[in-house]
Amino acid sequence: MDKQEIFNKVCTHLMTQNKRSFLKNRDWCEECAYRGDGELMCAVGCLIKDEHYSPSMETRHVTSSPVADALVKSGVPNDVDTIDMLVGMQEMHDRQEPEFWPMTLLEMARSEQLEVPEVVKQGQQGQQCPQSWRGE
Repeated sequence: MDKQEIFNKVCTHLMTQNKRSFLKNRDWCEECAYRGDGELMCAVGCLIKDEHYSPSMETRHVTSSPVADALVKSGVPNDVDTIDMLVGMQEMHDRQEPEFWPMTLLEMARSEQLEVPEVVKQGQQGQQCPQSWRGE
């Protein structure tokens, strides 16, 4: 997959799912997960093929060996530009509510010089930037 294909796949997945992927830890607190409760997947988790996924990846960063290896086996290149984009998408999933994803993905597409998938354009209509982006 090239960078545009990866971006399209993640955008389509997230905008369709429209929920963050969580697992409950041993303290019953929710943590973001590559594969979460209810068969949800995060921005990076949707790129990992089932045969290359392992629960041991949970709580590991996208740059960690187990996750990076699973991505490569799933057809995702391990170059700096792609990994930087995936880090940004993982952080967006983990830190933002879904209502803010369209604006973030739109900005990411602009900064990465990628085409904006239609699903993002449709989802961003009427969206407001988070207050932190407006300096409020």
